[in-house]
Amino acid sequence: MTFVNFDGMALIGPGSEWFWAMLQFAALAITFVAIYRQLRGQRSATVFEQMAAWEREWKDIRFMRERLLLVLDLEGRNVTDGLPLSGFEVGDFFERLGYLVSQGHLRRQDVWHDWRPAIGKWWGFMGPYIERQRVIDDFPAIFEWFEHLEREMQRLDLRLGSKPFVDTTTLAEMVDGLTAALEREQDAALGIIPTRKVAPAPDPTRA
Repeated sequence: MTFVNFDGMALIGPGSEWFWAMLQFAALAITFVAIYRQLRGQRSATVFEQMAAWEREWKDIRFMRERLLLVLDLEGRNVTDGLPLSGFEVGDFFERLGYLVSQGHLRRQDVWHDWRPAIGKWWGFMGPYIERQRVIDDFPAIFEWFEHLEREMQRLDLRLGSKPFVDTTTLAEMVDGLTAALEREQDAALGIIPTRKVAPAPDPTRA
């Protein structure tokens, strides 16, 4: 039984049109694959740069100070008083992030992998005060994209993490952590070299 019959086929001259059409198709397919890989690589580089830019802003000394000021203001503050003024800059950070995610400029999965703990932690601290501030100002849209971002992260918790995100960090722990981080940054700016706090333990390999 003959499955393929090459009788009458030509590679050059009359009757060779089929060969050149197939060759052209193969060349286009290879080109499309190359373009796809290039675009995919460019997108990966763009995502990396976007995430790096958010990380730089988050770790900026001035913004770290704003976060410390907020947690200090929240300590002992009654929820009925609403969000302190120090909370608006921190809230705006997550508001911008949430809006970009909602519009597809940032992939939810990328943000979840990099920012899930921070988003959950800060919405946990600020959420009740934000909800109260909406009532005080009669403006339900205050930090709506921040809240939307947390809801998206909760959905991804179950899809990507298999369980809801839970954070038990207290405001007091946040104060201590941010204070220590700012002190390290201050020491670095002054050129202070870290030193041992206690004498080193004996090296068991040299006993």
